[in-house]
Amino acid sequence: HPRDRRAPRGSCHLPLPPELGPSMRAVPAVAAVAAVTAVAAAATWPPEGFRADVGEGLGEVLDWASDLEETQLLQMMSEKRRQNQSVPLPGKAFGNGINSLACNASRGPLTVLNYTLSDDAAYGVMTHFWDTGETAFGSRGVDYGSDDIVLDYYADGEASPSISFQPAMAAGQYYAGTLQEETFPPYGLFNAGEKMGKNGQVAGWYHYYKIPFQRSIVVQVRTIDVCQVVYVAVRGHEVRKGAPDAEAGLEISPGFVVPPNARLQLHRIDSASYEPLSFVPILSVPTGYAGILYLTSVAISTSPARNSYVEGCWHFYSEAAQEFPGLVLGTGLEDFFDSAYWFCSATTKQQQPCPFAHPGAGLLHFDRSNSTAPGTSSSLPAAYERLSAYRFHDEELIGFQDGARLEWRVGDVEGKCDAVRGQSIGEVSAVNISSYMWVYTWPLNASWPPAPSSPPIS
Repeated sequence: HPRDRRAPRGSCHLPLPPELGPSMRAVPAVAAVAAVTAVAAAATWPPEGFRADVGEGLGEVLDWASDLEETQLLQMMSEKRRQNQSVPLPGKAFGNGINSLACNASRGPLTVLNYTLSDDAAYGVMTHFWDTGETAFGSRGVDYGSDDIVLDYYADGEASPSISFQPAMAAGQYYAGTLQEETFPPYGLFNAGEKMGKNGQVAGWYHYYKIPFQRSIVVQVRTIDVCQVVYVAVRGHEVRKGAPDAEAGLEISPGFVVPPNARLQLHRIDSASYEPLSFVPILSVPTGYAGILYLTSVAISTSPARNSYVEGCWHFYSEAAQEFPGLVLGTGLEDFFDSAYWFCSATTKQQQPCPFAHPGAGLLHFDRSNSTAPGTSSSLPAAYERLSAYRFHDEELIGFQDGARLEWRVGDVEGKCDAVRGQSIGEVSAVNISSYMWVYTWPLNASWPPAPSSPPIS
C-alpha cells in the first residue's frame, strides 16, 4: 500500500490489474517498471499465457517481462505510442463573459477577452458571440440597429480591428428593439439555422461565425454615445498542431476549406446615400488576395415607397479588374435574398410583405409609412419604405482568385443586368444603405499582410 510506512526505502508501489490485487506487494523499482511498461506496451491485457492465479500472478508478470527481448519491448512501446497519437484530441477551449458598464470614447472600451495561443496550437478560432443589455430596446430609438453596443475584434496584434460590428446588424437586423418584436411576435425571436439569431425579448443576439487567428485575439466592447450595462460572452478553441485541420484549414463551404492564415473580415457601409442607377460597392478587395463570400446583410430606406430601386441587379467580380457584368447573383434586390416580387408585396392582398428567417436568407424588416420613423405597418401610398435582409453563402462556394467586387445597382435599365446605359426601368429614387459584408480573405503571397477591411465603427 502506498501509505505503508513499513515499506523499505527505494521500493516502488504500482497498481496492477484487479486480478493481482490480493498479491500486491513492494517490488524493486527496476523490475516493477519493466513489468508494467511491458504490460502497457502490449495491445491487450493480460499477455498471452498469463494466468490470473492469485498466488502466482505477480511472479508471472515479472517472468513474462524478463523474457522479453529489449528490441521486442521497444517495438511494442513504439506501436503503442503510434496508436495513441492517431487518436484525435480536442484543442483547448477559451473565452470569457462580462457584466459591466460600457461607455463611449470618453472612458474607453472594455476588454472582454485578451488571449494568446498555447505553444502546441497551430492556430485559434473564435466560434461564439452572445450579448444583452439593460437598454437593449434602444438608447437612441428603435431604428438604431443594436442600441449603442459595438464589438471590436483585433486579430494577431493588428492596430485596427478587422471586425467591428453592432450585434443586431451582425445578425442581419438593422431595425431592432420593439420593431423586431413586432415583426416576429411575440418576442422577436428568430434564427438562421443556429448560425445566428436572437433568443431573448431583450436582445439575446448571438452568432457562431468562425473567426480564425494565428497568434492572439483581443475582443473589446464599447458604445458610440451613451453608457449602458452590457452582458457579453465570447468563446473559441485552439487547433492543435498535428490535428487534421491544422494544415488543411477550416471548412467553411461544403467541400472547401480556407487556409490556416485566412482571416474573416467585415466590410461595412455605414448609412450612406446612393443616387439612382449608381452601383453600391458592397465589397471591394484589392488584387493580391483570394477568398470566399460568407454573409451579406443590407438595410435600405428610400422615398417614396414602391419606387423602382428594387429592379437593380447584383454583380460579383471574381477578380478585381474584371469588367461588367461579371457574375449576376440576383436579377433584382429581393432575388438575391431568394425572395420574389418585392418580398411578396407586389402580389399579396393589400400589398403586404412576407418577413422570413431561414438558414440561407431572411427578410427581418419591411415597412411603408408616411412617418420618418420606422414602423412595422405597410400600406400604400406611402412616403417612406425601409427593409433589412441577410443572405448566407456558406452552402454555395462564391470565391475569388485575385481581388473581388460585389455591387448592387440602385434600379436598372432596359436590357436588365447586361447594360450600363439605357432607359431606366420605372421611376428610381435615391437610397440610403447600411451593409455588412463578411468575407474570408488570404494573401496570394504568404509574406503579405492581411487584406484591408473597414475602419472601426465611429
